[in-house]
Parts: sequence; structure tokens; C-alpha cells
Amino acid sequence: MAGYKRWISYIYSYENGEKKQNIGYARIETRDKNLKVTIHINVLSVNDPMKVYLYVRENGDIKGICMGEIVLKNGVGEAVYITDAQSIADSTYGIGDVCGLIIFHNEGRYFGSEWDDRPIILANGVERVHVDKKEIVPEESAEDVEICSLYEESNPAEKLLSEYPRMYPFDDNRMQSCVRIEPQDIGRLPIEAWSYANNSFLLHGYYSYRHLVLMKTADPMHPAYYIGVPGIYRNKDEFMAKMFGFELFKPMSEKEDMSGEFGYWCAPITDIVL
Repeated sequence: MAGYKRWISYIYSYENGEKKQNIGYARIETRDKNLKVTIHINVLSVNDPMKVYLYVRENGDIKGICMGEIVLKNGVGEAVYITDAQSIADSTYGIGDVCGLIIFHNEGRYFGSEWDDRPIILANGVERVHVDKKEIVPEESAEDVEICSLYEESNPAEKLLSEYPRMYPFDDNRMQSCVRIEPQDIGRLPIEAWSYANNSFLLHGYYSYRHLVLMKTADPMHPAYYIGVPGIYRNKDEFMAKMFGFELFKPMSEKEDMSGEFGYWCAPITDIVL
């Protein structure tokens, strides 16, 4: 699409200036003169609203362009912001000037994503860029958005689950969704999952049974996503599966002795944070 760019930027927690674990992501899209920023984070220990900034660097200092607030519900925060790509939030800065994103909780704890591969160090909080107008208001607040609609839009695994042929080969109800996919469909998942498309164990299972599955667990608060490779539970296959990253076997029928049972060798899509 002409004039359209999109990328995913992972967000990490910072404690006393030290980068810690991944807690979510931001999707940044530019189309013509418009900039759209979609944020999804999971922080169970924060209940109060937090300010969201795109930031620039000037003379070694970090200056934040305030986009608005993000509100968390049960540890999950989602927000969407739209602004002018060449004059973000009515400032003199455009998307080409931006070095990353900060979600500010306090000076000792904040969340950020650096796009210039330089550490995010806040000496005295976030120095805000002066603008004449108010902060931009999210296109849709997290309170007003149906989390399935926004979540499916921003999560590539959810998009596949909504578009691809459904199947449910299991006797239990531990999976909320399960769809049939092929190796080339892995390219639609986040980049960290792409290596599975050339995984020897996965390809062997695919060529033996002519399908793979993408699964989502039924946990409403912390669902997980897995790629499943069809196969039969045998000790020698378990050894090979673990060598190639498929450490979990889910049989079609739950039995104490899984030996000889048909099911799926599963690998988590670990970069999708919920």
C-alpha cells in the first residue's frame, strides 16, 4: 500500500534505569500524513492511569510528547492514538524525530520501547515538550473499546484464529480456539515465530499429516498461543520434539498413558504478551 508503513515495537519495564522483562507492545502505523499508535500492555501491579509519551532526544536529554493516558483494567491496558505524523500532538516534531515510547509510572519505574537502540534513562522524570494545544485524545478509549475487536486487530495470532478454518480435535475444553494452518502461514505471525517455518521437526510433521494447528488456551485472563505439529506420542519422538522446541504434547484424548496416542507437539509463541 503506497504511503503506508507499519511496525511492531516491544515494550519493556524499567526499574531504576535497568531494563527488565517484556510487558507488551506498540504497533505504529503511518499512512499518508496520519500516525496511529496502538498499545497493549500487561502490568498486574499497576492500577492507576499512566501518561503515554513518544519521545525525542535533544542534547542528550529525553523530551516527551504526551499522547494522553492509558488506563489498566485487571492488569491489562489498551489504547489507540491518532495524530498528524509530521506534527505529533501539535508539536514541532514528526515521526522521523521520534526515538521511542515511554509509559510513565514514576521515576523509579516506567515502561518503554527504544527505537534507536539507546537506553532509556530518566534522570528527573519525563521533560515534556511544550505544545500550545491540549494532549490528543485517544481515538477510542480503552473503556469504550470491545477488547476482542481491538485485540484481534493488533494481535496477528488472533487475526489468524478469526480467518482460518476452525477445527477442534481434542476431547477437553482447555483450548478456546484452534485453526488449521500451513507452514507459509507462520510468516503472518510475529517475526520471532518465523523460524518455525523452516523447523525440520515441524516440516516432517506437516508433510506426514498435511496440516498444522494454531491454538489459543481458554484462560480468559492470560491466554497463551501455540503452534501444534501433528504426531504420535513415542519416547523417540518426544526426544526429537524437545530438541526442536516442541516440549509439550497435547493428545486428542486425555489418558494417563499417552504412549501411542495421536495429538500435537506444541511450541509457544512467546513474543505475544498478554
